[in-house]
Amino acid sequence: MAQISVVMRIVSYSAGGAARLGFLEGMEVVDLESCLDRSHPHMITRVTELVDPHIYGMVKQAYEQVKGGSDKLKRIEATKVKILPPVENPSKVFWLDGNYPVHNLWEEFGLALPSDWSKWLPAMFLRPSSSAVGHESTIMIPEFVDKVWCSAEVGLVAGKTSKWIDLNEASEHILGYTVTIDMASEVPQINGRRIDQGNDKSWFSLYGKWLDDLSPIGPCFVPKEFIDIDNTRITLKVNGEIMQDFSTRDRFFSMEEILYTASSLMTINPGDIFATGSSKRKPFNLRDGDLIEAEVDGIGLLRVHMDMKKGRKP
Repeated sequence: MAQISVVMRIVSYSAGGAARLGFLEGMEVVDLESCLDRSHPHMITRVTELVDPHIYGMVKQAYEQVKGGSDKLKRIEATKVKILPPVENPSKVFWLDGNYPVHNLWEEFGLALPSDWSKWLPAMFLRPSSSAVGHESTIMIPEFVDKVWCSAEVGLVAGKTSKWIDLNEASEHILGYTVTIDMASEVPQINGRRIDQGNDKSWFSLYGKWLDDLSPIGPCFVPKEFIDIDNTRITLKVNGEIMQDFSTRDRFFSMEEILYTASSLMTINPGDIFATGSSKRKPFNLRDGDLIEAEVDGIGLLRVHMDMKKGRKP
């Protein structure tokens, strides 16, 4: 499938009031309401409303006005609004490990990569919805955390309530995609009290995954029909230096396999987010004031800032 030349990027934003939806076009946000037929009974304010085929069709029709360059639409400079996470308060935020060569759990434990991935399951863990923050957010790190790092990833947005679905049906349960940054840290102690049990150091990383702000998501949402997600470039920059540059074609598990696996374990709700894994990166630890930029071709660039000032209490 060839890359789509025209991409409908939907953004959730606030301009001093309640959340609204719009289209992200370059450096501007085009308000969705200004594009809709006035006969529509209520304002569409959440990405998860696009689960309804009728509403999704209306949004696509509204975007035709944007593509046509209508001068009657409400356009706002993107820097003058607050860009919110594409999905407000997702019920679950999943993160994958071991989905790409080199940067995976197999290498970490000195194991040979399997030759047949169809016999294995994706390695997933959950984060709280309070970890989700949007574009241009400041990542606030508590004083007991010193070591923090990150990776760029594609974020899958679930589109249906899913439980024990068939693998062949999984694509129908995907709404679209966004950009995510997997931020991780180590937390060996909190206020002098240690976390590890005996020699088990895995809790250092597990506690370090649960912090607020460590799941940046955005800046927009792209419906699945507008992107070739199986052949998409992903990059990560820290203070302008490239730390990662890889493609989704290198991953082990398909988007459908990821959603299928999760639905076999628990009920997946519309708007649930899956950060789908990451590949090799340069070794680095983040510092106070660092600028992080994750970009997925066909979706957009997600930017956040680090605040690691000492003296902050949890």
